[in-house]
Amino acid sequence: MKVPFFSSLLIIGALAACQGLPLLKGNQPDPQPGDVLFSDDFSSEATGWGTWNADGSAVAYHSGGLRVLVGQPNLSFWSTPGKTYDDAVIEVDAQKMSGPDNNSFGIICRYQDDDNMYGFIISSDQYAGIFRKSAGEYTILSDNSMLSYQPQIKVNKVNHIKAACVGTGLTLWVNDLRIATWQDQTFSTGQVGVIVSSLSDAGVDVLFDNFQVTQP
Repeated sequence: MKVPFFSSLLIIGALAACQGLPLLKGNQPDPQPGDVLFSDDFSSEATGWGTWNADGSAVAYHSGGLRVLVGQPNLSFWSTPGKTYDDAVIEVDAQKMSGPDNNSFGIICRYQDDDNMYGFIISSDQYAGIFRKSAGEYTILSDNSMLSYQPQIKVNKVNHIKAACVGTGLTLWVNDLRIATWQDQTFSTGQVGVIVSSLSDAGVDVLFDNFQVTQP
């Protein structure tokens, strides 16, 4: 069923990673379109993602990926590797390992703090969209403030999620199909990362892998 985002996501819990680190430029040449700015297959725990474990929830390096388990209803957890960019294309593979299909998970970009960011999300019951969180208030930016049904989302299998934050343009792809785009000028820079939300039911367990940031 096509539902307003706000009717489902009521309480937000935050996992803050380390402070964003500016790109070191010095005498290095400017990155060119397609250059990989950062990549992580989560084979090493030294890559700096924020982790946490308490009250039946966890964010942890696990089985060659980054596992995000939301053990309570109506909560979200996000993590970043402490990398800050202006314009970026972000990609990740994500699979729900267990828990309810009534969920959301995906990518964040231009993360300022726990109350300010953009998000690009899909759900296991095949909905998707782009959101903005500004001063703690959520707004769905795509499809008339609704998450839209997207049959190309694979149920209980690996989905490839791709997001672009370029200038004021925000675009979401799932499994190589563009499904949402919007213009918004609220944030121009910030950290990148991943996010998982439970809705009415607890126990959403998602594994991320092959996270990559490229120059648009």
